Amino acid sequence: MVTKNNFSFNRKSILRLKSEIQELFDNAERIDYGDFKVLCYPKNNISPGIFQVFISVPKKRLNKATDRNVVKRRIRESIRLNYQDLELLCINNSIRLFYGVIWNRDYICEYKLIEQNIVLSLQDIYNKIYEKTQNP
Repeated sequence: MVTKNNFSFNRKSILRLKSEIQELFDNAERIDYGDFKVLCYPKNNISPGIFQVFISVPKKRLNKATDRNVVKRRIRESIRLNYQDLELLCINNSIRLFYGVIWNRDYICEYKLIEQNIVLSLQDIYNKIYEKTQNP
């Protein structure tokens, strides 16, 4: 029998509050991955550890709303399929991680390229947080 993995991405995982988004922009570490910039801000000792995502595709970069939505969908899907290890690390260590993605290009990339960069960014963040939890 084949077991089904739960790759859900619920509403609690989306960063929506203006104050939290502002906190992300004010305090986050910024890393450039070519097609997009990643903002990462971990908060320690928060009782329910959680991983929250913010995705932005500026109108300045892609004028058509349909193009922006395609890019957002591709980013969201690649995060949804690859964030489980990082979320478990956050939950087990009581870390609230704000993770933001800001699109940098004037064109739409293929899903494979977006997914490769998202996986790379999630692995980098996982390694940084893991090192901090092992060596406080």
